[in-house]
Amino acid sequence: MEILLIMTVMLLLLLAGYPMKVPLLSAALAALLVFHSQVSPAVLVQQMIGGIRPAALLTVPMFIFAADIMTRGHSANRLLDLVMAFVGHLRGGLPIASAVSCTLFGAISGSTQAT
Repeated sequence: MEILLIMTVMLLLLLAGYPMKVPLLSAALAALLVFHSQVSPAVLVQQMIGGIRPAALLTVPMFIFAADIMTRGHSANRLLDLVMAFVGHLRGGLPIASAVSCTLFGAISGSTQAT
């Protein structure tokens, strides 16, 4: 019965137009509170935060966040235009510009492994 209620709430949140992360997070927290009610919510939050302690796991959301900022601010297009101005006239200029832009984006976002 509890699972049906959690799935219904998740489905309603999805149909209401919330971003995917909201129904998933609310369903996960509700399931943890229902099926592990003896554990305090503070411990649950500590465990979730402790799961992203390694720096490699923390860089992925920051990389996505930096990409979103660059996309919305159109700075990714400007960065590619800048690099194309320098190497666009060369043979194979577009692939070179793409590689250099990815290198610069990795340096800006702090995640060189992701690019």
